Amino acid sequence: MKTTREKIGDLAASVMLLAQNSGLSWDEVVAALGLVSNGLAVAASSEGGGSREECLELARKRLEEAMRQEVQVIFGPNSISLAH
Repeated sequence: MKTTREKIGDLAASVMLLAQNSGLSWDEVVAALGLVSNGLAVAASSEGGGSREECLELARKRLEEAMRQEVQVIFGPNSISLAH
């Protein structure tokens, strides 16, 4: 059974592969990920995860925490993996 950290790494690698194939620049992809984060927070609020403001604040906190982590990107044939 995978740990939460491993699941997050797998999801991040999948998103990186999609981003790489999107035709967008890296900063455009980052902007899109911000929209996704916002949408997830709003959806969580709608599903009873807290107020809209609470969910958006938690999303910002999580994004900031993630940006402070060291990561290593490993490119393989038709794959990307992340070590964090």
